[in-house]
Amino acid sequence: MADERERDAGLNAGNNGADDARDSDDDNADFVPRTLREFNVPRAGDVKGAIRLPRIAGQQPNFNSGVVNLVQQNTFHGLGHEDPHTHLQTFLEFCRTIKTNGAPAGYIRLALFPFTLRDKAKKWLGSLPRDSITTWGGTVQNVSDKVFPSQKNCQGKNPINQF
Repeated sequence: MADERERDAGLNAGNNGADDARDSDDDNADFVPRTLREFNVPRAGDVKGAIRLPRIAGQQPNFNSGVVNLVQQNTFHGLGHEDPHTHLQTFLEFCRTIKTNGAPAGYIRLALFPFTLRDKAKKWLGSLPRDSITTWGGTVQNVSDKVFPSQKNCQGKNPINQF
């Protein structure tokens, strides 16, 4: 009988240790249990785009809805008849009119550029690797590479060279 009590006490002590281990796991604030369905639904923190905005000193600028509406008047859909150079030129003209609390022009351009894209162009931007664009020059280069790949440029040069 005494052996049974000792054994039961040992089992209960072992269970208390396991419960303590589980309690310490619950203290980990980073771990949030999710179901499979929840893994399929993106959370706000999980959704990040190809454009990584540079860090700027001070308060991050907020763009009011009027600014966003202004740049959305010049949208690019990625269709064959659209001119990406005209789109970028008009976008830069809009950006020159926007003044914020000391934010550099590159920050303003990177922050607002996604608002000008629609349809195929928006899908293309979303397909780029996360944080792959960090400068305005990188954005322009990516747009140029997408719209005017080297093969397409060569096809355009051949008729000119054979003239």
